[in-house]
Amino acid sequence: MAHLGAHFAFRSRWQKTDDELCRHSMSFILHKAIRNDFFQSYLYLLEKIPLGI
Repeated sequence: MAHLGAHFAFRSRWQKTDDELCRHSMSFILHKAIRNDFFQSYLYLLEKIPLGI
């Protein structure tokens, strides 16, 4: 169940980041860099959570 909490937390943060970046008209390159950083953090977090299988 821990992986679902992590997934929804990152998903919510990505959506908030998208909304904020669009609202403030930041550059597309910066937007992609931030999304990539969050995605890498998300993958790292998933690797650390045991699956319990």
